[in-house]
Amino acid sequence: MKNAILILSLLFIKMVVALPETSYFSIGKNSFCAVEVSPAKISLHWKDDENKPYHYFAELKSDLEKKGKTVIILMNAGIYTTKNQPAGLHVESGKK
Repeated sequence: MKNAILILSLLFIKMVVALPETSYFSIGKNSFCAVEVSPAKISLHWKDDENKPYHYFAELKSDLEKKGKTVIILMNAGIYTTKNQPAGLHVESGKK
């Protein structure tokens, strides 16, 4: 799917200046990209400063860049209910 049509609420972001170590590989007809990321450099984002859920990568990227952050990777990191609410266990910085 293209980034513009993904509905996103909870995202992983790596915010560092150096590019992460990246590997590309295929299994059968499927191609993959694996990125090595230090957990200390990951942050999760679901809602903006007005408490509205992010729906597109571009919205989140723009907000973070306005705050002086360098965005290297954006990735959907969640499972959601039919009402667009995060479902499942959320662990961040060692806390539930």
